[in-house]
Amino acid sequence: MPAVAAFGQSPGPACNERSAIGAYGYSCSGAYQGQPFAAYGYVYGDSRGQWHGYGKVSLNGTILPWTHDTKTNDPATVNPDCTGSVTYEITKLASPLPTLILSM
Repeated sequence: MPAVAAFGQSPGPACNERSAIGAYGYSCSGAYQGQPFAAYGYVYGDSRGQWHGYGKVSLNGTILPWTHDTKTNDPATVNPDCTGSVTYEITKLASPLPTLILSM
């Protein structure tokens, strides 16, 4: 699972989907389907656990634009200790990629 670092608004001491609303920058890296993976970009979260974003991804050294949206029927979770997870549907060059699950 890729490691994730998010930069932006702090969700505050009582974390939940509502408190995490806003814009965040992110970077992540690791391995994806056995290949080196790194990405950065921007995401925006609403108060219902839905996240939408865009950025650049490097898959084994090939850099491409990508977009990502939370599955409508699988919203992100934000725990009281400000950890959580989100499952994204990823699109690269208008082609869907396998689902990406990130833990924060």
